[in-house]
Formats: sequence, C-alpha cells, structure tokens
Amino acid sequence: MTKVSKALINKLHEQSLHFFCELSKHPRGSGKEEKAADFLVDFAKARGLSYKRTTDIVNGKQTCTVIIYKPGTAGYEKAAPLILQAHFDMVCQKEPGSTHDFEKDPIEIIIEGNIMKANNTTLGADNGVGCGLMMTFLDSDEISHPPLEAVFTSDEEDGMSGIIAVTPDMLLGKRMINLDSNDEGIFTYGCAGGINCDIYFPVTYEATPEDQPLLKLEISNLMGGHSGGEIHKGRANSHLLLARILTHIHKNVPLHIAALQGGDKRNVIPRVASAIFAVPSASKEDVLNLITEMNHAFAVEYEDIELEMEISLSDASVDATVIPGKVLGHTSTEKVIALMMAVPNDVMAMHNQIEGLVGTSCNLGSILLDENEFRVLSSIRSAHSSKKDYMVDKFESIATLAGANFSTSGAYPGWKPNVNSVLMKTFKEIYEATFTDKKPEFEAIHAGLECGFISEKIPGIDIISCGPRIEDLHSPQERLYIDTLPRVVELLLNVMLTMKE
Repeated sequence: MTKVSKALINKLHEQSLHFFCELSKHPRGSGKEEKAADFLVDFAKARGLSYKRTTDIVNGKQTCTVIIYKPGTAGYEKAAPLILQAHFDMVCQKEPGSTHDFEKDPIEIIIEGNIMKANNTTLGADNGVGCGLMMTFLDSDEISHPPLEAVFTSDEEDGMSGIIAVTPDMLLGKRMINLDSNDEGIFTYGCAGGINCDIYFPVTYEATPEDQPLLKLEISNLMGGHSGGEIHKGRANSHLLLARILTHIHKNVPLHIAALQGGDKRNVIPRVASAIFAVPSASKEDVLNLITEMNHAFAVEYEDIELEMEISLSDASVDATVIPGKVLGHTSTEKVIALMMAVPNDVMAMHNQIEGLVGTSCNLGSILLDENEFRVLSSIRSAHSSKKDYMVDKFESIATLAGANFSTSGAYPGWKPNVNSVLMKTFKEIYEATFTDKKPEFEAIHAGLECGFISEKIPGIDIISCGPRIEDLHSPQERLYIDTLPRVVELLLNVMLTMKE
C-alpha cells in the first residue's frame, strides 16, 4: 500500500482544524445557518469549484445545504465519484451565566494540551470538524482522490430538513463516507430512526392566593448530553427530577405553579430546570425539608454519575418569567405535574440482535409553559420502525387520557446495517494496514444520522461513517481529542488512494 507522508498528514490535520475554526466564526445554530452557508459558498467560489445550494422550505424551515464538487486528480479522473458528507449546523447550549449569543458571537475556542473545547458553550465539533476535513480535501492540490461530491447539510440537529432537500439528481456517487461519528477507530454502519412528539393542553391561571409567597426551585449542573449517544449512561433528566420533587411536595403541601423553565432541545438530555410556585407561608420550612429528602434520594440514585448536581430553593418575589399576580389553577397545576411524570423517558428497550445497543428510547427534551398552554417536547428513537410507531401510539394514548392535544414532526428513517458493505471491508483492511496499535471496530448506533435519508434517496448506495474522538456532544462539556484527527486524515487519504475505479 502506498503510504502518505507524515508531513502531508500533519499539514492537512492543521488545515482541518483551521477550517473548523474559520467555520466556527459564523452562526450555525440549527435553522439559523445562512451566514455559515454563505461562507461555504464563498469557499467554493474562491477555488473555482462548482457548487449547489438548496433553497427549499422543508418542514417550515429554509434549507441551505451546500454541495461542492471537485474533479478527480490525475489518474482518478474517470473513477466513480465519492460522496463526503457532514452537517454544519450545531446544537447551541451554554452554561448558566454565559453571555454568549449564538446568533452573533463566534465560538470561543480553547485548546488545552490535547483537548479542544469552547468557553462555557458547546464546541460544535459535532459536526464542524467533519466539515473542516471536507474543506481540507477540497482545498488541497497535494492529494490523490476520485471525483468528490462534498455535501454540507443544514439543520441536521433539529429535523434534518437540510438532507431532505437534497435530491438524487444532485449526486452521482454510489459510495459515501459520512464524517459524523465521534470515536476514532470505531466505524458506524447503521443507526436508529426517530420522530418528535409533542403533547400540549390549555392552562388556566388565577390570582395568587393571599399569604402564599413564591418560591423558586432550581436544578442545575447535571451532566446532560446527546439523547442518542448518552441515553444509556444513566444520566439524570432535569425535567424528570423537577417533576418528582413537585410531586413529592404536592402530596404534602398544596402548591400552585407560576412558571416552569427547562431544556430547549429535544435531542439533548436537559441539564437544568426550574419551577416557581406558591405555597402557604407557614409551609416554607416543610417544603425545604421535602426537597432535602428528594435531594438525598437523588444522591443515592445517581451516585458516581451526577457528581455536581445542585438543587436549591430561594424566594422568587420578583421574576420575569412569572405573570404578575397569577399562578396556575389547581387543576392546571395537577395536570402539568402529572404529564411531566407520565411522559416516557430513558431507555425503553435494548436492541434484540446487537448486544449492548439501545433499541428504543425517549427523551423529554423541552418543557414550555406560557400564558395559554403547557407543552412537553420529546424525541423518540428506535432501530425498528414498528417500535417507533408503538411509542408514538403510547404518547398519543397518554395525550388522550390527559385530555390533551398531540402532534408529531421531524420523522427520519433508520439506516439498516449492511454487513456486506464493500466500504466496510475496505476501511477494515486499510485501517489494519495503516495502524498497528489497535483493531478497528464496527457498530450500529442509537443516535440518528443522515445516512438513512441518503440510503432511501440513492438505493444501493454503500455508506460508512467515521470521525475523530469527541465526547459530551450537545453539552458545554463537549471536547475534541486533537490527536485523533490526524489518524482520521491518514486513513481517509489511504482509502481514497484505492478508489481508482
């Protein structure tokens, strides 16, 4: 096998980090990536590369997926095209107290030794680093490769509208490398499908009872994380903890909810949540004792997992989230608490054929209470479409029992594992010939990838997914292990060298 020089690998590795950092200067929260798309188009124009940009409205969202085309290099001109694919949108999460504005401010990147992270926000290495790799291969005139079709998709994290907007006539390739995996040397060849579920009902308010001060219960500093990649790790969901505490209080002390706040992304295990509620002034000490009881219970339940969990109670006489002088009525308060308690959350079933893989899960990612209604927003994932449908029916049944409304959105297909994949065989052989320190691993995952849509659009396409090591995706603890990136660069260069046909 022809070896790529270490000097070139290191150069391209540095270029990949450079392009990732340049991309990170542009807003790219899901659904708000237009300026980042402009940056990619300008990148293509500056290099004389042809491109296409989608403008379709999909699921009510303006898509801005960018596809950049590069001819094959000498000796590879007539080879079959290779599709490279990554998404350039990111999950926007930040620590409480952070003043970062994702719609204006560039990501503040910090490098500490081998770790790249952001300053109290998500880094966006998921999947900006994949985009940086693709830009490097498009930019370089020192590498050998077949014709490249580099697909930069928008809105992957919040509905996958960007990949839905891609039509089969935009791509000629029948083989694709997705760059949205997050552990070097572990390659993905299948993933779960999913759908969003909402349950919501109208609420009524009444005047805050006399001699009932407002108290604020806050839960913070949970681990959080990716609702596909970390759902099996036993991490706490702040909404569920909040519901359990409110239930425990309400069984012993009458309360009226005035405001609720929590996570704002369906595909993120929520890290924080709060409730403002009114209780009789004589019961404040009882409420504090009840919260302390639950705090002790959670410390046992989440021992060695949630090491920094904080639960606090404070006065809330002035709070912008409260409707002045108003709290939910008795019936609305009970329904709100009961719905949060009843909505399925966590691993529902393990995969029936792949040991250790989650088969079906639900994540209560967001809660919304306003002047008119209460809404819970969940994400369902499953390796089996029938199980996904079953969970949808379960959510709808809960809504029916609650006298609530129900809706679904953002359905995406799974990517069925192909054990006969030629790309998988190639990656195995090249990895073993390139690296001697460890063996490659191949797995199906519970998270969703855009590969499911691509496999539907281009029947028979062969797909594999890879990437560097990234941990704690979808949380401000997200970090990239820099030393894994040159290994991905070297592997991809060696793989492309074999693609003369």
